[in-house]
Amino acid sequence: MPTATLTFNLPDEEMEFSQAVNGSSWQHLCWEIDQHLRAEIKYAADGTPEAVIDALQKVRDFLHEERSNRGLNFD
Repeated sequence: MPTATLTFNLPDEEMEFSQAVNGSSWQHLCWEIDQHLRAEIKYAADGTPEAVIDALQKVRDFLHEERSNRGLNFD
């Protein structure tokens, strides 16, 4: 099985280290935002202005487009 090792020069590269070890937390946060937007769109209260639903969908579309452009996924 292939393995990979990341090496950081601490404390100088503390920010890079933090980004590397917290990547899955950021991924999960983005997934939660996507799911929240989905629910807000799908289960919008009666009387919710169409402009609001459209704006939420535009944000969700942007999230999906940027995720795809960067080769990222929610898996």
